[in-house]
Amino acid sequence: MKQNNKTLERLGYDYFSIFSDKNIDALGERFAEDITLTDWENSAQGKNDVLEINSNIFTAVNSIMLEVEKVWSNDLSLVAELRINVDGNILKVVDILEFNSELKIKAIRAYRCF
Repeated sequence: MKQNNKTLERLGYDYFSIFSDKNIDALGERFAEDITLTDWENSAQGKNDVLEINSNIFTAVNSIMLEVEKVWSNDLSLVAELRINVDGNILKVVDILEFNSELKIKAIRAYRCF
């Protein structure tokens, strides 16, 4: 199913804002039941496991702020270049979000740029 790029970009920006707010409940509403997460430190499958990883991240840091530098979308995928401020430390990350036909996030792949 082809989606309007602006719709996916809005969903992506919403996700990044919710992540910055450390809002686990709102993240859960946006995740598909069979979501997968892969990043440079973690790998998880299923909504509960992915939410647990996010919760652990939120507990481990005082503040986290995601700033979107660039975003591209096509069909049901979105790629974003992010500048993430974690307790004053800056990380450069590329996130790839895949959505299902219900526009729930079904996959998150995060790549840290060194």
